Amino acid sequence: MSEPAQEQGSAPAAPAPSRLVRWAPTLAGLALAGVGFGALGVAQSQVEITVRPPEAPAEGPDPLALLRDDVATLQADLSALSKGLGTNLEQLARGLDGASAERDDDQARQLAKLQQRLRTLERAGSTRAERLGRELAALRAELAKRGAAPVASEETPLAQAPAPEPIPEPAPEPAEPEPAPEPAEPEPAPKKKRGLFSFKLAGGGPDFAQRQRYQVIASLSRVGFDAKSTLHDFSGVTSKVRGWLTTRLTGDDAHARGHVEAEVAGLKTGVEGRDEEMLKRLEAKTHPKIVFELSRLEAKQSDAKARTYSGLAHGAFQIHGKRKEVTVPVQIEVDRSRRLVAKGEVGLKLTDFGIDPPSVAGAINMENEIKVWLSLRLRSLGQAEADQ
Repeated sequence: MSEPAQEQGSAPAAPAPSRLVRWAPTLAGLALAGVGFGALGVAQSQVEITVRPPEAPAEGPDPLALLRDDVATLQADLSALSKGLGTNLEQLARGLDGASAERDDDQARQLAKLQQRLRTLERAGSTRAERLGRELAALRAELAKRGAAPVASEETPLAQAPAPEPIPEPAPEPAEPEPAPEPAEPEPAPKKKRGLFSFKLAGGGPDFAQRQRYQVIASLSRVGFDAKSTLHDFSGVTSKVRGWLTTRLTGDDAHARGHVEAEVAGLKTGVEGRDEEMLKRLEAKTHPKIVFELSRLEAKQSDAKARTYSGLAHGAFQIHGKRKEVTVPVQIEVDRSRRLVAKGEVGLKLTDFGIDPPSVAGAINMENEIKVWLSLRLRSLGQAEADQ
């Protein structure tokens, strides 16, 4: 009786856990770590990390701005063609209406000339008839005198008969001058002939053989600089540009004049902190403009037919309130949209303009010499006046 009671009062013992179950979390962690290190090794062999300085703004014009200007030029050309077509049609109508009247005028002038010639001939014939009549009357009078002279008798010997007096030739009357012909009517000045259809586009584009005035297209022009430092090279660009140019691009031009200015505050290098330091050193609020003044052009190569030009632009840069005479090599051509494209660059020293080259902790130093460049697109405003 005691054994069954004892069995009912005690619980059965739990089986002991196996070693595999106890080490399972540890083994799973090691497996995951191995997979992670393996993936890291694969990634390290496939991935290359390169540190580069930020890119500076592009030197060339914005493609979208270039397209907008092309569209504006095309619209102006279409407007000129439309206006020219209407004008030419009006000229055609007036020409057709006036063609018959012009022919009638020509025939009337020819008839007047013939009538004038006939009157001249009639007056000349009448004058000649009067002169012949007078000569005939004089001859008859002389013959009458000869008939009244005494005749010799038959008894008078022939030898004693007086010799007949010779009939004197009548003195010729002075010839009357021919009547002067009436002055002929002056020929009308020939009219300048024009083509049936002639069009003039708005702004025919640059003509290198003429002295023309050009205007800088601000949205398509750039002024900038390239600089070097111990860390890396960098550039600054501004599109806030305006100006003008007057010249004849067929050789040396001592009378060439030009003015280009760029806003200092518009210069961007791609790094905000560097831009702030640059504007501080340039004292943008006190000297807000970078200016280039052109005084003459010296040609190295010029082709008016191909509309290309290369040479030297003599003038002066004004930066940070300081002015310095410079000579800038330039290349000039015409693009497909009849815009003048002018490019040039020149090396300048910051210290010449009272600017100290930046330095960071004496370790990162900017070089004193920089390269300043201009990339301009200009539109022809037509022929310039002689004194410009």
